[in-house]
Amino acid sequence: MSNEDMRTTRCGAPTWMLLIIPLIPLVFVLDGLLIFTSLAPLMKRTKLTTNFSSFMSNYNFTRFFVQYVAESVPQVILQTFIFYSLKKEGLIYFRAANAIYGSLAVTAVNVVKFSWKLWKASDHGKG
Repeated sequence: MSNEDMRTTRCGAPTWMLLIIPLIPLVFVLDGLLIFTSLAPLMKRTKLTTNFSSFMSNYNFTRFFVQYVAESVPQVILQTFIFYSLKKEGLIYFRAANAIYGSLAVTAVNVVKFSWKLWKASDHGKG
């Protein structure tokens, strides 16, 4: 498929991007509303608050999964590849290696944290 076949706007951006741009503020709003899941037990139980709390809880776990798959795991793979490529070529110095070790350690802890949260979420759903 060539670029001429794809629908584009006047500025050259694909048309589907115009649909995503208005949704970006919604992500910030939903992330801000995640505090509701912590405050929900303090509020009066109605069908609306229960449904909204359930929606926000599901959004939170979906966000964890997307962050795990699209950010943390690829970051570990990319950092490891870059580190070993530089090390093999002899282009890495002691201080740079320590910085990369630290970065990899933090990213690995992040992957473990998200793995644990996803495992607990799936285990919680079985009950």
